[in-house]
Amino acid sequence: MLLGRRHLVVSGAGGTFHIQSLDNSSARIRLSEASGQYSKVYQSVASQKYVHDIESAADMVKIIRGEEEADFSTQHDLIVQASLLKTCDQQ
Repeated sequence: MLLGRRHLVVSGAGGTFHIQSLDNSSARIRLSEASGQYSKVYQSVASQKYVHDIESAADMVKIIRGEEEADFSTQHDLIVQASLLKTCDQQ
């Protein structure tokens, strides 16, 4: 298993947030402008160790295999995403 490969990067006008790896996370941020305790340079941010939710992962596998129905419909998911985009003024 390659634990160091899963990561998440979120970039925007105000800076970048990078979690490497999702399995044993450490986060780094880089801001366009200093804010509060954070400066403009890349810096590490303390985070708690992520604990996998095995039951949720097992449920997701059952849904993908068609063995179980999802708790929410695809229509619900589309409404949630449309609301998020509208909130972010991206629609």
